[in-house]
Formats: sequence, structure tokens, C-alpha cells
Amino acid sequence: MTDPIVAALWFDLLGKIAGPAAHAVNNALNNVAINLALVQSRANTPGVAAYAERADGYLLEATRLAQAVMALSRPVPVPVEPASVLHQLVPVLRAADRVIEVHDDIAHVATTPIDGAVVRLALAATLSEGTVSRVHILRGGEEMQISGGAVPDDVADAARRAGVGLRLELGQVTFSFT
Repeated sequence: MTDPIVAALWFDLLGKIAGPAAHAVNNALNNVAINLALVQSRANTPGVAAYAERADGYLLEATRLAQAVMALSRPVPVPVEPASVLHQLVPVLRAADRVIEVHDDIAHVATTPIDGAVVRLALAATLSEGTVSRVHILRGGEEMQISGGAVPDDVADAARRAGVGLRLELGQVTFSFT
């Protein structure tokens, strides 16, 4: 059962990070509609195929973002794969103009019995604090080092209570999910 404080913190953060993603989805869908209307009005005009390709790209972008936002609204199973949680967060945070570089050494994907809601909250809160973050996924996701982010105190407390190892160094946060 997820800690009520974790749930409240997550829904507050989800509102902050999903808003920009929703705007990006809306913009992409508007571009699809404009390009498709143009294609339909000029079906026999040379060069119209480029507009159809652009519309297809916008539609793909909107679909990916919508799927990412929907994934963040679902409960996280236990055991959870921290690396998978990270990869669900990245597209939504990128839509909010966060630059996130992910480097991993995943030969196997590690799971953890730690509450998945806490894992998601800790990673999302840390990555949403900065504009440029570098994430190093180590030991299959058992450990993650994040440069360029910060953990809010209430999130750090909730993570520690749930059993997440947390090491704070100058400009870097390291989570251990073992």
C-alpha cells in the first residue's frame, strides 16, 4: 500500500510535469489537423506528400506523449524495474523542456521490492528540478546517479522511509534501490 504522503506528493508533481506534456500533445494534434486539412484541400498538388509526412510525424509525437502521460497515471507494480520507470518519465519531462541524457550499462534489468510509487516520485521530482540532467543507470537499475537535479526535502524523506538509499553530493544525487 502506497504511503498517503507519497501519493499526495506524486499527484502534485504529476500536475506540474503533465501540464507541459499536455500542451505539447495539443500542439502536435493541432499541427496534424492543419497539415491534414491542407493535404485534403490540395490532394492533386505537387509537393503535398511532404505535408502528409509532417502530419504523420506530429501524430506519432502526440501518440507517444499521450501514452507516456497515461503510463504515469497508472499504479506502479511491485516489484518494479527502476530503469523502466525512468524511461516512462523521460518523454514527459522532455516535453517540459528538460534535457535528459540517459546512460546505462543494462545487461539485465533489476527489480526492487520498494514501492514503485516512491521510485517514480523520487526520480520524477529529482529530474524535474533541473533543466539539464544526466542519468547513469548502474547495475541494471539497482542504482542511478543523477547529475543536474535536486531532491526536494519532503521527497527525500519519503524515499528514505520507503527504503531507497539516497546519497547527496555536490551537483549529484545517487539512488540505490536494493
